[in-house]
Order: sequence, then structure tokens, then C-alpha cells
Amino acid sequence: MVRDSTLQDALDMAYHLRKADLAELQAVVGNSLDTVDVLRGGIENSDNPKTVEFEGKPIAIFGVVNSGEVAPKTGMVWLLGTNKIKEIKTFFLRNSKEELEEQEKSYDLLANYVDCRNTVHIKWLKWLGFKFLREVNNYGAEQRKFYEFARVNLNV
Repeated sequence: MVRDSTLQDALDMAYHLRKADLAELQAVVGNSLDTVDVLRGGIENSDNPKTVEFEGKPIAIFGVVNSGEVAPKTGMVWLLGTNKIKEIKTFFLRNSKEELEEQEKSYDLLANYVDCRNTVHIKWLKWLGFKFLREVNNYGAEQRKFYEFARVNLNV
């Protein structure tokens, strides 16, 4: 089930993130990482944050944060999840494209950065139609290699 996110979702999911998601967050923010704060910030700053729920518990939270760019209007797309996503892989994939289309309605462009080590997210982003623009070395607090990715909304 996909539903609107609540701040409680951040508390319920913060200590169950996939290792790759946690490593990516650590690479960006460094030692000051507080997963509850990261998830709450994502929920509070996203236009329409959503939670994927399985067996009554949040297993993924996603949204789009307005970047402030006006032309093209750009949103920073994000998703953090738990290993439970694997248990509903077909449902998750089937609904991802529909949810992404709903999230991008207010934007000309969706973009962000992904840790090169996060191969599951990279495959998923490619499947959703995102293009990988460039490799960015020395990104974030840990100065790791990330990919910049984007998707143009052709429906605006």
C-alpha cells in the first residue's frame, strides 16, 4: 500500500534502512548522520511525500523536494527504503512508474545524485527512465564518487 507519509514513519523506519541507503547517506552527510532527522527532513520538505507500507509498517519513503530552480522547474527526487522492499518487489516496481508520474506533475525536471555503490538504486533509476548525466568525484562529506541523474517531464 502507498499512502501519505507521516513524521511517525521517519521514527518507525529510521533504524531499518538498507545498508546501501545508509552508506549513501553517510557518504553525503558524514559523521553527523541522524537517520530520523534525514527522513523527517525529507518528509517535511517534500511536496507530496509518500510511504510504502507492508504488513502495517513503513518500508520505503519517497518524495520530491523543490530545488528552487524556476526554469526549468526542478525537483530533487529521493527514496529511502528497508530490505523489506524485496518481499514486495513486483508491487514496488509495478507502482514505481505511476507514483513517479504523479510526483513529477509539478516539475519540468527531476534530478539528484546517487552513490555509485548503490547498484540497486542505479538499476531502478534507469528502469524508471532517468538518464545519467555525469560522474561526480569527491561528492559529499566522504568525498565519494556519485552519479548525477535526471528525467525530463515530457507531459508539461
